[in-house]
Amino acid sequence: TNCPFRQQQQYDQGYCQEACSADPHDELCHQLAAGCSHSSRDTANPDFGTFACSGSEFLQGSCELCQRPAWCDEHDGPYGGPITEPQQWVDRFMAARVQHKKSHQCKFRRTEKDRFVRTAHAAMSHLKQHWANGWVSGAPLPWNEVNFYSGPGMGDLYPAFWRNLVGFVTMHGDDGELARVAHRFQALGLDVPTFRMRVDGNPPGTSSLNWWQPHRRWDLTGHPHFLRLVSSNGGQMCDAGKCTSVGGNCCAP
Repeated sequence: TNCPFRQQQQYDQGYCQEACSADPHDELCHQLAAGCSHSSRDTANPDFGTFACSGSEFLQGSCELCQRPAWCDEHDGPYGGPITEPQQWVDRFMAARVQHKKSHQCKFRRTEKDRFVRTAHAAMSHLKQHWANGWVSGAPLPWNEVNFYSGPGMGDLYPAFWRNLVGFVTMHGDDGELARVAHRFQALGLDVPTFRMRVDGNPPGTSSLNWWQPHRRWDLTGHPHFLRLVSSNGGQMCDAGKCTSVGGNCCAP
């Protein structure tokens, strides 16, 4: 229901199927299936120049933007050159003139973890600076999720997923769904802890996220977030400050 074009398929317009039909172990197949391509909401963005696609081109399966990952470091890509520094990224994707800011973002490869983190910090610093000056419009929070491919030929990504799954976090107190997910993981023999924290309001207004400083160590267990750990079976709360390990025995006595 949220797709930008009528007759658009919800999960795949054929681009992933085409990339994966020859070899499900192919790197491009995994990249497109994990969502590393350009958003269909942004394919007609005039900022792409000759790479821009019409709705009909997208639906017909001929949009080149959907046949390639939206990597930031490409030299011959639709962004006109590599974007390798955090400030470059901020200037390009967070300026007031940019349409569809979130959908327009370029993406980082899995080998660029440090660059991704530094860029996320720069983006938040940029937003906080403008919020402090009363700028509300044109200041959405950027996307900063990490995507994994799951499917045939995933190879070493399977252990990498579990290695990076520290826990589940709910920010508004409704952790019933997370408790069900944790129960399911527990049934599979994996004890993944769930955490609960408070985030009041909505940025940039009165949100307690405004207190956060990208380059300052922050204690989420104190005011105003009060991060607490819930056992993976959804049981009693315990003090996250006493958490000595991630796993079944997470809370120290």
